Amino acid sequence: MGGGIFGQNCKGCHSPKNEGNYGAAPNLATTTLNKTELLGVITNGRGRMPAFDTRLSATEIQNTVAYVLSLKEQK
Repeated sequence: MGGGIFGQNCKGCHSPKNEGNYGAAPNLATTTLNKTELLGVITNGRGRMPAFDTRLSATEIQNTVAYVLSLKEQK
């Protein structure tokens, strides 16, 4: 679920393989942000990253957070 949302909304900056090689977009597979922090960043934006609170539903944001956290587990 979250992977598709990530693919449509995040991979353009975080790259298809989540390497974080697009300037300021970090490698999400190695992020140190926890679930609450990720929810806040995706919802409200940070730096050059836009807020997604008006683009995604709360459930979509939660699914995206779960996907990002699963990237860390795959490392």
